[in-house]
Amino acid sequence: LQDIDEELSETKRFVVDIYQKKFPELETLIPNRIEYIKTVQRIGNEMDMTLVNLSDILSNSLVMIVSVSASTTPGAPLSEDKLAECMRGCEEVLKLEKDRQLLLEFVESRMNKIAPNLCALIGSTVAAQLVGLAGGLIALSKIPSCNVQVMGQERKNLAGLSLASATPHTGILSTCSLVQSCPPDLRRKALKIVAGKVSLAARIDCYQNNFDCSPGEKLKQEVEERLEKEQGPAL
Repeated sequence: LQDIDEELSETKRFVVDIYQKKFPELETLIPNRIEYIKTVQRIGNEMDMTLVNLSDILSNSLVMIVSVSASTTPGAPLSEDKLAECMRGCEEVLKLEKDRQLLLEFVESRMNKIAPNLCALIGSTVAAQLVGLAGGLIALSKIPSCNVQVMGQERKNLAGLSLASATPHTGILSTCSLVQSCPPDLRRKALKIVAGKVSLAARIDCYQNNFDCSPGEKLKQEVEERLEKEQGPAL
């Protein structure tokens, strides 16, 4: 998974280096790697954005911003050779992403045996992603909880809106049910609490020789009680 992620980053950079001659602003407009690649594929060398449908790839607000930017971009169409190279790079990124998802699904299907306590705490999907990003369960157990919070962090595109609506310092862990079940103003604190318990659960899974998930369930209960208390009326 780590090797695939590195290859994905390098191949995306290859595509960006070529396509910025056609649409230099596009990379900053679409921070999501796969959305960017699919958009490049869809636009290609087309200069008239009214002929390009991006609604199945991007949100409506982002489609509008990309369309307006494309109409004022200083970029010029690519040569046939360069465009063909760029499209090959896009296909390679999508193929690597497909392989990455397949690996993640495989890891996820084995997570209850690999890390039963981590799964009990945050669910097998998020647990698999964290283990994949860390490079293994032992590696995850050595990462400080403050770093666990931001693993898999992705820049958010706010479509020109205020930065106040952004959620800084959040990563994959912020998608787990414990965090998402909290009110928006409490999610930052919830993420910090859950990250601390994730580090403990990962260490327990590293050094226990059975599939007992009761410590993980206890950690989850502690988090839920703490978050319930945080949501209660102030004394």
